[in-house]
Amino acid sequence: MNPTHRTGAIIKDLTLTQLSWASYLLFGVILFFWGVRLFTSDPEMLNRTFLDFIVQPGSVFMLILGLLSVSGFLTFLVKQGVTRRTYYTGVAVSGLLLTLALTAAGLLLHLLFRTLISGVEWLPPMGYEGLAAVPVIFAQMYLFYLIGWAIGGTFYRFGVVPGLLSIACSLALLMGLSYLIGTGNDLPSLLTDRLDNRASSDRSPVPLSISLPSLALVAVLLLALMRLMTKRIRIKIK
Repeated sequence: MNPTHRTGAIIKDLTLTQLSWASYLLFGVILFFWGVRLFTSDPEMLNRTFLDFIVQPGSVFMLILGLLSVSGFLTFLVKQGVTRRTYYTGVAVSGLLLTLALTAAGLLLHLLFRTLISGVEWLPPMGYEGLAAVPVIFAQMYLFYLIGWAIGGTFYRFGVVPGLLSIACSLALLMGLSYLIGTGNDLPSLLTDRLDNRASSDRSPVPLSISLPSLALVAVLLLALMRLMTKRIRIKIK
């Protein structure tokens, strides 16, 4: 098979597999969103948009997928004759496409539910006016995917102690990123429940002109790290 066609097939297979898992996540978040509206009287919870509800579970979901991208996919694909370069491209691009699909689905449901539910003074999603939160949500979920991938790759290649160190480094990275995405002054918002953040916080979101390029730079660095890590990684045949 032509290498380009092989890479495209891997990207397609990984994306479709992960999309099937993401459908369960969306279904669960939709149930939770409407459950809150039916069984909660807290006005702040009721005024939260669907984007606020999707961002935290979506980020955790992407983190888990990133963790599984080495132990779950690498050995299987290499045993099928897939090169490490093709594996790397497949995981990186499929994660990007999955994040795009999840963000688009969240946006469409956000707009639909705002149309169906009238008479509500919606709070700005994540503190951003209008739809400015959408690219931030996209960047956050993809970064969680890359961080999970980096942690999983470190455990797989270097063992337990370096893997634990990678978790500590990831937590430090998240604490820094929280100031580029979060709206709260308390604990780093990437490490706490998004629904606990107050849109009325004294601290305003960092302008997109600063936060998005910074997040993109972090993503590029993580992608470069994973290319180096997986380039000559030894496959563990079970």
